[in-house]
Amino acid sequence: MKTVYTIYQQPQPNGAYFYVADYADDYPTDYPQTEVAIPDEIKDGLPKFSWSDNAWHDVSDEGQAKLLSDLQKANTQLQTQNVALTKQLAEVTQSASEATEKAGKLQTQIVALTQQVAQLMAPNAQETEGK
Repeated sequence: MKTVYTIYQQPQPNGAYFYVADYADDYPTDYPQTEVAIPDEIKDGLPKFSWSDNAWHDVSDEGQAKLLSDLQKANTQLQTQNVALTKQLAEVTQSASEATEKAGKLQTQIVALTQQVAQLMAPNAQETEGK
């Protein structure tokens, strides 16, 4: 035997969004029926099945209030993380800017040193050609 839930989009006279029954294991389950069991944590609420995510949700006022509270907590955590990441990004951007500036100065020094080496080598090259 298996438990099958027939899903309704509107509440039935008893207030439920489903009808539950046990059928033989070989009974074909198809829309609008599901074998997905109602999670224990929402059985005391008002369970409603969502075909979009293939899961049960508590649509009671208490369930929706808890969902809203959980979403607000998650939003607060995400905002805190966003502030921290924005600060890190600013620090990394500043470090990158400083590193780019230092690299530019080093390139300028390398060019100057290369020119000095070329000037120092020039007399030696002329002496070698003259011999």
